[in-house]
Amino acid sequence: MMLAKNAEKHGMKSWLMPRNNEKKMNIQIFSAENAAKELKQHSKKWHVVSLRDVHYATGHHPLNGLEDCTKDIIVSGMDDITWSTNPSLGYTPPTKEKVEEIVNWVEERQPKNLMVHCWAGVSRSSATAFILSCKFNSPEDAFNLLDPKKHMPNLMIMDYGLDLINDTEAVKWYRKFIQLQSP
Repeated sequence: MMLAKNAEKHGMKSWLMPRNNEKKMNIQIFSAENAAKELKQHSKKWHVVSLRDVHYATGHHPLNGLEDCTKDIIVSGMDDITWSTNPSLGYTPPTKEKVEEIVNWVEERQPKNLMVHCWAGVSRSSATAFILSCKFNSPEDAFNLLDPKKHMPNLMIMDYGLDLINDTEAVKWYRKFIQLQSP
């Protein structure tokens, strides 16, 4: 199994079965532009977690008007900021409540195909997809979902999400991912 080989290569315990012995959820990370293209090409295939900068949550966005192309969609307005961003600059940070709302939304729907997107498909979406994959598939699947050369998971979402799912294996896999990013 490819995932098991990748895990063993990085010295981590291999999880061969998804949580609760259920079928694995197909979780994919997209940029907003690529998400729009995918929805147009494969209408009604995806449940969508749409993480949007607050000024895009209600304004012009590539996915606006494509809601009918989804099986279901949750739009969460949060800017891609970290703990060190000055709150007086007017940004809306990710919150524990927003992360929990997304996890609960996915848990209620149990989608076969889940698209997670933010503007660039790098930070908010990778953190959210990692947390969701840990919870609904396995920490190994989450690890294999991320590319250390491309993805830089948002630290606030990771902190809230790891706390929410309370899984020590997920923390170990995330630490292993961080080590891959270090020079």
